[in-house]
Amino acid sequence: MLKRLFCKIGLVILMLLPGFSFLIADTGTNINFQEIFPKHYASAMTYLQGVEEEISSIVAYRGGDVKVLLPVVFPELIRYFLVQDIIEITGLKIFYVHLGDTERKFANFSIGRFQMKPRFVEELEQSVRELGLTAEFDDIISYPEGSDGKDIRRIRISRLADSDWQALYLACFGVIVDHLFGQISWGTTEEKIAFYATAYNHGFNEGEEEIKKWIDVKLFPHGIEYGRPQYSYAEVATFFYHTYWEQALEESTAK
Repeated sequence: MLKRLFCKIGLVILMLLPGFSFLIADTGTNINFQEIFPKHYASAMTYLQGVEEEISSIVAYRGGDVKVLLPVVFPELIRYFLVQDIIEITGLKIFYVHLGDTERKFANFSIGRFQMKPRFVEELEQSVRELGLTAEFDDIISYPEGSDGKDIRRIRISRLADSDWQALYLACFGVIVDHLFGQISWGTTEEKIAFYATAYNHGFNEGEEEIKKWIDVKLFPHGIEYGRPQYSYAEVATFFYHTYWEQALEESTAK
């Protein structure tokens, strides 16, 4: 029965792997993302304004830089409302749980508002151990005693579907990147946001020069092989910071 299910849903992989796009990107000479993605930008803002206090509290409590990390995930929120994740829930999650690392592509699909991938969480868990952050993030690497690989992947998927867990993973990402690149001197907050947004999307283990090379690469929202004009994740993140988040933080501090 499981084999038949795999056959039936196998085609959905093509719709979510890099290179397959079914939405047409808007274009424009002025980079105002509220105008380029009006509906989905508004949806992202509505969602964020409803949860920003809770998410910020979790991120800050776990050692993350709220000023930087909320802008980092804002492009992912827009993308979430563009593509949703209905197909991911019905298809690729099943492949990941049952097949795991036999095919790396099955760990490379996005879940939830912050568009986190199972592979991203696997890398967070590995970095927590390697960087000696087990005391700070023991809950991220802990699974019930006796869990096998399939159990762990199933739990990982369940955690990814929970907004509080995504906030925890976001905080963990921020702390790890702080550790890996703490030697960098940032001229402005925008520079740091651009770097972290690129590391979030391209990979935080890629090295400083590699991440910097990708800051201006136009990948948003459909990926590198999409043939129409796109934007960089960094410029979407910094636009959000300039137009909303910077002032929101100032107003929050003034209260």
